[in-house]
Amino acid sequence: MTSFSTTHKWDKKFVKLDLRTKKVVLKKIDKIVENPLLGKPLHKPLQNRYSERVEKLRIIYKYLAGHVTFLYFEDRGHVY
Repeated sequence: MTSFSTTHKWDKKFVKLDLRTKKVVLKKIDKIVENPLLGKPLHKPLQNRYSERVEKLRIIYKYLAGHVTFLYFEDRGHVY
């Protein structure tokens, strides 16, 4: 089973989300943990990272050696 963790930046933003958005993001986290290569691979300078869409948000995460690290999420226009 794939393990996961979040960054401090992720945690600070996550607590500010409304309840409905939190539920949607948590569902997407479950899907990513089940299949870490689900997201779109990013190019330089964000290589070795993946992006997955959740409504208007983009989740940026890193998958390495059976561990997913959720780095941050942001509105689509500001994430990259």
